[in-house]
Amino acid sequence: MVLIIRKYSDGDFSAVCAIEGAECSEPEPYSQAVFIRQAGLLFPDTFLVAESDGEIIGYTIGAVVQGRSEEGWIIRMAVRKGFRGRKTGEMMFFRILELMEDKGVENLFLTVSPGNLPACSMYEKHGFEIADEIPSYFGEGKDRLVMQKTCRTR
Repeated sequence: MVLIIRKYSDGDFSAVCAIEGAECSEPEPYSQAVFIRQAGLLFPDTFLVAESDGEIIGYTIGAVVQGRSEEGWIIRMAVRKGFRGRKTGEMMFFRILELMEDKGVENLFLTVSPGNLPACSMYEKHGFEIADEIPSYFGEGKDRLVMQKTCRTR
């Protein structure tokens, strides 16, 4: 499997929406499509897709906080079922981390479900620490860990 991590383009829209829809417990196709379309416009340099054999198998979106360029967030990362456990997420993670450091981000944040042990483990392995635990972050029963990493800037 040859994996390419590249910037998102409009031609990736349907494939990314399908991954986003599969990740949600209560799919809302319209709001997912709006999110993906707007992310493509707002974060053109830090919206990445993972492609294998011409097929989109994952994506990640990073954002630098407006007015606080030293702070950034990984706002989304997802790998299509069937392609997990093959280092796709880790490769996307390394690339988005590199991009955020290139932009001068010193403090990088993300949220993750406390039950997503593979993701939590990967983030901790690469220097993220739990900064906060927020109950019902995305609604009742949808708790999140806020994790933070101090980056080296370039």
